[in-house]
Amino acid sequence: MPYAELLGSQLAAIHRAAISRSDLPFLADMYVVIADKLQATPVRLDDSLNEGSIREALDQAWPDLQRNREVILHGDYWPGNVLWKDGSIAAVLDWEDAAWGDPMSDVGNARLELLWSYGEEAMEAFTRQYRAEMPHLAYECLPYWDLCAALRPASRLSGWGLEPDVERIMRERHTGFVAQALANRHNE
Repeated sequence: MPYAELLGSQLAAIHRAAISRSDLPFLADMYVVIADKLQATPVRLDDSLNEGSIREALDQAWPDLQRNREVILHGDYWPGNVLWKDGSIAAVLDWEDAAWGDPMSDVGNARLELLWSYGEEAMEAFTRQYRAEMPHLAYECLPYWDLCAALRPASRLSGWGLEPDVERIMRERHTGFVAQALANRHNE
């Protein structure tokens, strides 16, 4: 899965960028974004995507979740926001959700997106590569950031205009992703 590994390397390079909050003070704080999302519990939870279980686990951990050093986050890092040329990444697009926060936020989002698009092998190859390049980070909190990523499509997935078979596969993979994150949240 060389493309997944290249995605992991590129995200690690973004997270190593020598940019400080004072360089881009207008960017959101991802911790605040997540806290606001957790406080804004909808009247009706999306049971089809395990929203209740996700919110319960995050409510128990937030805001005391172990944090890595703050970095610039892409905010929506996934294969659809990357341009390729001759087998290499030529550009990373769509920075509208850029923020400051724990790099695991981007990792969790990319993991779910890779799982949806290419399956578990791609997700794991990406994760291994990122971890190899960023060994100093605390990965104990990754299951919680996976849950944050899994919360994003809640009550929205059915409105994305997906083909029924594609949506079914995404829902199945989402369910497994959430189950794995819930099981691993105390094991990392």
